[in-house]
Amino acid sequence: MRNILYRIVFAIFIATPCLASAGQLKTILVGVEDMDYRPYAAWIDGVYVGAAADIFNKFASDRGYQIIYRPLSVKRLYQALFDGAIDLKYPDSPEWLFSARKDLKITYSNPVLDYTDGIMVLPQHAGVGIGALKSLAMVSGFTPPYEIQRLAGRNITLDDNFNGISLVRYVMSGRADGGFISVVTAQWILTNTIHKPDGLKYDPDLPHQIGAYMMSTTTKPEVVADFNDWMSKNGRFLEDTKKRWSISLEN
Repeated sequence: MRNILYRIVFAIFIATPCLASAGQLKTILVGVEDMDYRPYAAWIDGVYVGAAADIFNKFASDRGYQIIYRPLSVKRLYQALFDGAIDLKYPDSPEWLFSARKDLKITYSNPVLDYTDGIMVLPQHAGVGIGALKSLAMVSGFTPPYEIQRLAGRNITLDDNFNGISLVRYVMSGRADGGFISVVTAQWILTNTIHKPDGLKYDPDLPHQIGAYMMSTTTKPEVVADFNDWMSKNGRFLEDTKKRWSISLEN
């Protein structure tokens, strides 16, 4: 029932209290991932939270927008962007599902938050090399690195039926050799949810991806341009937000 409710319930952030009425605000529909992927972002009990939420809400407040957040599964969120059913998608990258988007006119923001997606393993398995990796857990809808895609079905079995928390627990149980996930998110889960900060270890010698989450649109390039301008003038706020949410690629 909860999943059904998510389809019809939006989180509405009234961006600028000082304006006379909501009718004076510019309403934008932002599609977000229906999952807990803190510290970056999460949809929890009908509210969008995390570093990205803090950034978008401040942007909206400063520039006179009313944001309606629409939570969708990763796969449905892609389709909503491609169909123009949402004004903006977050997170996004031109590298994700490249073949599906290569002929579309999509406008991307400048980088919002940096990430490293890597393979988390049991501490005793760190450094053993990719030859020992026979099974890999993944978050549903995520795209693995090319090297993993190349080996999938031959040397490595992929299982992508997980969210962040269930993936970390699954790897800790020993039922998968590793889990592909944001390193910062995995550490957040280990520290704040499972309360075993040393339960898994990131192995940088295994395939990984370094990139940045962006905002994208097929319908509102002017909003993305406004957001880019706002980010260029609010670097201190962006850095403070990363620190507040403990987002560091050194984790």
